[in-house]
Amino acid sequence: MIKTAVQAKNPTRRVAFALLLFLFGIYLFSASGHTYSPDEETILYVAQSFITRGEFNIPNPNRAPVVGGRRGLKGKIFSGTGVLTSLLVSPFYVVGDAAARLLEPRARDLLVRVIVVSLFNALIGALCGVVFFAWQRRMGISTRAALGVTLIAALGTMFWLYTRTLYAETLLAFCWLLAAYALRAFFDARASRWLAVAGLAAGLSILTKVQGALILPALAAYFAALAVEHGRRDFLKWRYALAFFGPLALCFGFLGYYNFIRFGVPFETGYGSVDADYPLWRGVYGQLLSSGKSVFLYAPPLVLSVVALPRFFKRYRPEALFCILLIATVILFHARVSYWAGDGAWGPRYLAATMMFWMLPLGAALQDWWRTLWQRALVLLFFACGVWVNLLGMTVNFDTYIQIEPREVVRHFEPSASPLLAQWDLVNERMRAWTNAVQAHEGIFLTRGFVNQEELFPQFIPPRAELWIKNATQLPGELHFAALDYRVETKPKRTLEFFANGAPLETIRVPRSDAGELEYRVQLPRGDMTVQVLTRGSEAKGKSLQGDELGVHVQEIELTLGENTFYPDGALAIPPVPLADAREVWGWFFRPTYAHWDYLAWYVNVAGLNDTTVKLLTGAWFLLAALCTTIGGIGLWKTR
Repeated sequence: MIKTAVQAKNPTRRVAFALLLFLFGIYLFSASGHTYSPDEETILYVAQSFITRGEFNIPNPNRAPVVGGRRGLKGKIFSGTGVLTSLLVSPFYVVGDAAARLLEPRARDLLVRVIVVSLFNALIGALCGVVFFAWQRRMGISTRAALGVTLIAALGTMFWLYTRTLYAETLLAFCWLLAAYALRAFFDARASRWLAVAGLAAGLSILTKVQGALILPALAAYFAALAVEHGRRDFLKWRYALAFFGPLALCFGFLGYYNFIRFGVPFETGYGSVDADYPLWRGVYGQLLSSGKSVFLYAPPLVLSVVALPRFFKRYRPEALFCILLIATVILFHARVSYWAGDGAWGPRYLAATMMFWMLPLGAALQDWWRTLWQRALVLLFFACGVWVNLLGMTVNFDTYIQIEPREVVRHFEPSASPLLAQWDLVNERMRAWTNAVQAHEGIFLTRGFVNQEELFPQFIPPRAELWIKNATQLPGELHFAALDYRVETKPKRTLEFFANGAPLETIRVPRSDAGELEYRVQLPRGDMTVQVLTRGSEAKGKSLQGDELGVHVQEIELTLGENTFYPDGALAIPPVPLADAREVWGWFFRPTYAHWDYLAWYVNVAGLNDTTVKLLTGAWFLLAALCTTIGGIGLWKTR
């Protein structure tokens, strides 16, 4: 059955706009505000180079966590990552840089990443959802079914998790979806502009990643299948060919020019040679069925789509051929290389761009399944499993396990070492650490500004640190705090001040023979409290955001409650971001000993930013996310 353009124009644009807002809001709520890999850092450094110097090279590649590039013209280092992501990221980078200069210039690199990573792929991912929904409507799938499949694909597969990164897979998915939608729209509307959009989208996918060219065979098959379905031959006119291949050729021309200004030749991308000698069966098995990287484990609703495939093939043969060919091409292409898993990543990263194509067959069955209670329950169960897997990957930085178990073959193929199981253990471990602190009746817990290390003391702390005191007794307590101040004799020694929930505490400084020794006995009131330790007289600048490496050197901390003495628990200790070193900043987010929760609001609060920056960033983030989710959710609810 041929679906008409009239069918495709329902529902109204209001539904698509509501979907855009809703998905953007959800993706913002789940934002992490940081990068996960050298690939993403490379995208940012290329954007920075373009904005600040009008170039595309990577300055000081040995000092930054970037993908190793190749030496090009004038001895400069250039990356093989696609240029389109860096170009599109540039406006976000400018906004982030301006906000950082206004709020806290010392934290510029950190704040730029918070803003860029939180916004860019969240917006692109939401646009993917809109195009995917519109494509289904073009095919004649009902509004409710199209909306349901879109929400399942956008939130129940690993596509969601990649919207909180800066990986290029999300933009690649958008380009591929737009190309497929435009091709379908051309056959419905018979307008050449849609072929131009399809050609441009295909070309932009290649500028995103050279692997974007993998869509070209599938697009050719899709065009042929649609032409057969419509039973006409006049689609092969030269003006149609020009409409499609013109924009595609322009993109290839731009890619050649981009390569030429970097390497002096148009065909050098910067990737270098690729060893495609990995066992094909092992790469296919790894992506589909392995215990550590099976796509079905990281996107459970795909099982439903596979079940729906025969019905989909019968009703929508052109789209079925297109999706099967595209997915098979991507799987087979990456199966031949040793880095088929795309680590460090959550699931098989290179398949993230294909998630919505995997889910498209579900649209042919969802409306029928929804009428039966047990089938509806099954759909909701798989969707819930997908959401749960996503939340598991979001709650703790998935790169943390890679630091614990660096052997890829173990993570990928040994069931007991699966990242899913390890991630569950990490979440539980951190939950237990926080639960123990919350439920403890008495004790002292190191939190902001301290480091969780094998031997807690001695250790340096920044000028602002915090302790969590638990005191369920009705007795006042005493905090004993001893430190050393390593400063040259010409500099005045620092002093420490102690506050409980913002109020100054009664403090007695114990005289010591060495002028560099600092010892205090702090009187604590009854009840639980957060104690702030402020260092006065800190003038030097260094790695930590608010102070320097050679701050006070804590030797001992003890808590006395009545006759009982308690020693610190360091499980919750998190130091501020070491801003002086780009690699250390990047590593701060996934160190196994730091009990982070992998969400933007958490990182902003524990990074050591000043209070004004924290309030403005978290307030703006929450307001924008809540506003978009609420308005979009209301709009979608009205379509039920």
